[in-house]
Amino acid sequence: MAIQDFDSWRAELYETGNLFHDVPDDPEAEELANQQMFRYIGLVKQIRGKGGVDAVVALIGSMRAEEDEGAYEDTMEALEYFPDAELGRGAALAWRELVSIPKKFSGEVLFGCCQTGAGSVGAFNEVYSELDDEAKRLVGELIEYHENGTWLSGPERGLLRPVRDAFFDSL
Repeated sequence: MAIQDFDSWRAELYETGNLFHDVPDDPEAEELANQQMFRYIGLVKQIRGKGGVDAVVALIGSMRAEEDEGAYEDTMEALEYFPDAELGRGAALAWRELVSIPKKFSGEVLFGCCQTGAGSVGAFNEVYSELDDEAKRLVGELIEYHENGTWLSGPERGLLRPVRDAFFDSL
């Protein structure tokens, strides 16, 4: 199904992506939570590989809940459908989202960029190098966190770095 109104899709994705669970002894609230989760998954499945960088940023930003009951697996799968460069560029442009969503999901996104290949890593690093100093610091801290024992502690360690200007490196 094609997205007719991207802005409305993104707003609903963001709203429904803030999943809530643990509704003790309230069957009505539990049913509403399940409906919200299934609506979120439906929205995610509408965009797989379509919508460009803006869709990548929206998908990443939608993963705000600590507990997702597996719904974000669909989000990660949807991200895999994007061309490598769009995924890497979108992930780096989503730096505000990456540093604010739960770390288990930010790490999975960064790991996905590394696993996708050189096109994704290169696009991420190019945008990363263009971020302002504060954004670079925050993204760098997040990457360092994941390189020290979580998602990026294996062969992915060291892949996500700002691109350096060859002229300045020669000085």
